[in-house]
Amino acid sequence: MLSSVGIDTAKATLEICIKPQKIRFEVANNSAGFEVLLERLKDFN
Repeated sequence: MLSSVGIDTAKATLEICIKPQKIRFEVANNSAGFEVLLERLKDFN
């Protein structure tokens, strides 16, 4: 299934939405948050 990822950036956080699965989560806008984001996105590769 093809997925689209939207990322809303703020100074302290990144809000992520993955469609069409309707998955939403937030991570810190720093290197630790980027690692979490990459781990979560691996499932969609």
